[in-house]
Amino acid sequence: MLYSMTGYGKARKEFQNRAVSVELKSLNGKEFYLKMRLPLQYQPREISIRRMLHTAIIRGKVDLRLNITSNVDTEYSIDTTTFEHYYDKLSQLASKKGFEPSNILYAITRMPNVIVSNKDKTSEESWQEVLSVLEEALVNFNDFRMKEGEALATDIEMRVKLIQHLLEKMKPYEAERIEKLRERIYTNLEQAKLRGRIDENRFEQELVYYLDRLNITEEKVRLKQHCSYFLEAMKAKSKTKGKKLSFILQEMGREINTIGSKANFVDLQRIVIQMKDEAEKVKEQLANIM
Repeated sequence: MLYSMTGYGKARKEFQNRAVSVELKSLNGKEFYLKMRLPLQYQPREISIRRMLHTAIIRGKVDLRLNITSNVDTEYSIDTTTFEHYYDKLSQLASKKGFEPSNILYAITRMPNVIVSNKDKTSEESWQEVLSVLEEALVNFNDFRMKEGEALATDIEMRVKLIQHLLEKMKPYEAERIEKLRERIYTNLEQAKLRGRIDENRFEQELVYYLDRLNITEEKVRLKQHCSYFLEAMKAKSKTKGKKLSFILQEMGREINTIGSKANFVDLQRIVIQMKDEAEKVKEQLANIM
């Protein structure tokens, strides 16, 4: 089974005093790249979230959005410990310097972390709530990837099998190709008026050597093996197969190119062009495979 690197998944749950929603999107990427948009209170959890997503997603450019809507009427409160700390310090300083402490209350309310948002208060329980929504979004995300991968796998398998079919179509033309090459060489000799002036035995030996250099049997055997290996690798249990399949496709491409350079026969070259076209389409599809 193949998995696409393009994915989408979302989840939303309502709890006692808030609603949590998570949205995940991904595009093609050679490595794992994550962009996160988190509420301020969950930024300390960024590393945990990153590790979790990297393990589950593996590859791709991923965009995560976590949104929390609070139903609490009182959105802000005073951190009394911090307030008292500032009050004691400022009162001592005012007394020491002889300042009038009439504006201390206003000054303290402007200090950092005195008035805090209730949304910023997170507990282990609230984190577990967020985690459950994130896990559900991940399940939906991977389901999307799997369905996309199934569609890609169907198309890729069809194209590789078409290359195998085109390989078989070459057989009728091979004997004809050799015979026409032989006739062409003899015709050229006759036109040059060299036919009766050469050693026929030596010429035949050289001709056999030349035609052997144009033999494509080995390339066809290797291409057939590569195609079979490609289809076998597609069915492996591993979740990430894109790179391996790309390596196999490269070897297939080398054999197709070699056959094309040796073909020297228009009907074979047409088949080679079709094979190259199918291999290029497989390459484009593999760019979106994990």
